[in-house]
Formats: sequence, C-alpha cells, structure tokens
Amino acid sequence: MFKSKRPDIMKLKLRRDVKGLIKALRYQDDSDIRMYAANALKDLGDPRAIPQLSIALQDRQIEVRKAAVEALCTTGATTGDLRAIGQLGVALQDEKQDHEVRESAAISLVTIANFKDSLPQVRSNLDQLQRQIASRRGLSRERSDAGPRKFFFEESLRLSNDWKKQHPGEEEN
Repeated sequence: MFKSKRPDIMKLKLRRDVKGLIKALRYQDDSDIRMYAANALKDLGDPRAIPQLSIALQDRQIEVRKAAVEALCTTGATTGDLRAIGQLGVALQDEKQDHEVRESAAISLVTIANFKDSLPQVRSNLDQLQRQIASRRGLSRERSDAGPRKFFFEESLRLSNDWKKQHPGEEEN
C-alpha cells in the first residue's frame, strides 16, 4: 500500500485513478484519508469500488462509514448496480451499525429508487429488500406493500425517531 507517504486524494481523483483511491480507502494510518477517498469515489461513481466501499461500511470511524454509504448511493443511483443496493440494504438492517449510518442507508435507497426505479432489476431488488425488512419487523401487509420510495423514507424517519426517543434532549449530528 502507501508505505512511504500519505496518498494524495486530490491528485488521484483528478487522474480518475479508481484503483489508487480504492487503495487509499484501505490506508490505516489516517481515517481522514479513508473518508476523503470514499468521498472521491462517490464523485467518480465507479462500480469497481463497490467491494471496497462495502468493507468500509465496517470501518471503526463513523465518518468513513457514512462516506462509504454516500459513495454506494451515488454509484447505485448512477449505474443501477445491484451490489450497491445490496450493501445499502445490509447497512440499513445491521442493528450494530450507528443510527446515522442506517438512516443514511435508508435515504440512499430512496435516492436510488428515485433514479433507477424504472429498471426492472433495480425495482425487483428494492421490492425484495423491502419485503425482507417488512417481514423481519412484522409490519402490516399495507405497510409492506408501500412503494420502495415511501417505505425506505419511512424507515429513515423511524430510525431518526427511535434515536430521539433513546436520547432525549440530545441533537443528532
């Protein structure tokens, strides 16, 4: 990896060096580098980054995890790549994950539904994820039959409200 010096994220981004940015996403000496790499990958929207962005969802720093969610959102919204949708679904359902990351994943799925809902495979994946979450949570048939946009938007609101109930008087970041 980058043994002698810190990766220059701006230079890598300007060169559209996706492989270099993916490598920077694994740079363990500085979480800011990992976050900036994820942000640069978001701007490029290249599906080759999906596997490493998926790993970044487990980073120990929340800023890196949130940047990875945003990058997966952009990639999914621009390309319709089903792997991005799948990883956002995993992040949304991971109850060990920070509420901000889960909420961001829900909003990201709304964004993808807005941009790519007309693609049959994307719609099918979103519908399947929606049914899976609804079934796991024991939601009514009416709620589970809502379209993906509405369902995932309501999930983001639910996560936010749950957090507020658990942390009265505190403000979300």
